[in-house]
Amino acid sequence: SLPPDTNAGGSAEISLEWGADAKRVRLPSQPAETPSTNHVPYGVNTMHRVLTFLVKLMDQTRSGAHMETLELGCRLIRTAFETAGSRIGGVPSLVQVIQDDLCKRVLQNSQIKSLSILSLTLRIVYDLFNAVKEHLRVQLEVFFTSIHMRIGESEASLYEEKELVFESLVEFCNDSSLIVGLYRNYDCEVSSTNLFEDLCKFLARSAVPHHSTEDPDARSEEKQGSINRLHVLSLEGILAML
Repeated sequence: SLPPDTNAGGSAEISLEWGADAKRVRLPSQPAETPSTNHVPYGVNTMHRVLTFLVKLMDQTRSGAHMETLELGCRLIRTAFETAGSRIGGVPSLVQVIQDDLCKRVLQNSQIKSLSILSLTLRIVYDLFNAVKEHLRVQLEVFFTSIHMRIGESEASLYEEKELVFESLVEFCNDSSLIVGLYRNYDCEVSSTNLFEDLCKFLARSAVPHHSTEDPDARSEEKQGSINRLHVLSLEGILAML
């Protein structure tokens, strides 16, 4: 093949092998690429708008809200926290959205009778603990008492709902730094509730089968006096803390 030939007009000739003949083809020269001065990266304002939009998807009170939309909003919020991690706590405007709007939606959605929504809600609570727990002192206390313990102790809760709650608690208990943080930041503070103590007592009560004949029609998993998965999960939580 023939070497490239550049003329004064800025175009270049290159040779192309095609069969037995070599021919020259004149191609226009490409100008050197220069970085665009008009490109502006997405900033905090865009992040704030996106997070606000995702939180609105979780609002069951808005007009036109459907269960599929709520589930989509929960999944996208989880993806956002898994992607950003603890870095999201370094942006005050995003922390404000989390403290006010997101925590409110989490409490609302925990009362929906849907196992998929409850499962995602519990996962979001765990993500909040991992990402921005230093900004959610009061909110996380409310989550434990108003979601986990409320559902776990309520006779109106379904067995499947309780199972999801206890699985979530076991995941919390397996995180040693989180459990130590509960004791240090709540039980050791005069103005806070004894959250670590309450959690231990809750798991201890739930680990013991209660002998009673008040509900002879109870399903096999919930029969009084028999050991079921809820008792096993409670013991797993206690052992994890020890």
